[in-house]
Amino acid sequence: MRRTAGLLCLALGAACAQAGIFTTVSAASSEVGVSLTPVESGFTYRLDVSGFELNSSNLSGDISWTYDFDSPIPFDSVRMILKGTIRTSQAQQFASMEFVASEKIYRYANGEIDSNPLVDGLLDGTFNTTSDVEVPWEAEVTFPFLSPANTGSPTATARGRAQKDTLYFTINPNAVVTVTEIRQEYHPVPEPATLSALGLGLAAIARRRRK
Repeated sequence: MRRTAGLLCLALGAACAQAGIFTTVSAASSEVGVSLTPVESGFTYRLDVSGFELNSSNLSGDISWTYDFDSPIPFDSVRMILKGTIRTSQAQQFASMEFVASEKIYRYANGEIDSNPLVDGLLDGTFNTTSDVEVPWEAEVTFPFLSPANTGSPTATARGRAQKDTLYFTINPNAVVTVTEIRQEYHPVPEPATLSALGLGLAAIARRRRK
């Protein structure tokens, strides 16, 4: 498995080693005192979240973020991963929370955003617990792009793509919920040469195993 990953990375070349391909535009929360720290690494865009907590005195809240792609690398899908904790305010009570996360990637055309997004999806879910000790929760989904395309542009007035997301939370009065991480992993479109190199590498591995 490691050999396969290495072959893919070699075929992609410098793209695998890129430090970051995104330009943060904004990140905000409805909750006071929340810190949102963007971390970019390769094809992953992550927001480290601290201070976001919902409880009996604050039953709903949201986090929203927007950024541009700053690279000509084409992608065919993106995986969104959310993490946090949930507990009850008192032992043996039933706590629940619901969330909806929107995922949209827009195409720029002559400096204007196309009204038809490349990706328009929702990730929603519910988590329950009766524990008064923090229990981790995690949710993820992969959104396919409607059409793989280069995500960058050489001009500042048409950067190529803009990513816009909003995460909405609601809880029942017994719950205490935090959000700690929001991560998006972009999957690059392999070029024909990449696929050929990967295929040759897998074939070589298969031959060695047969021997």
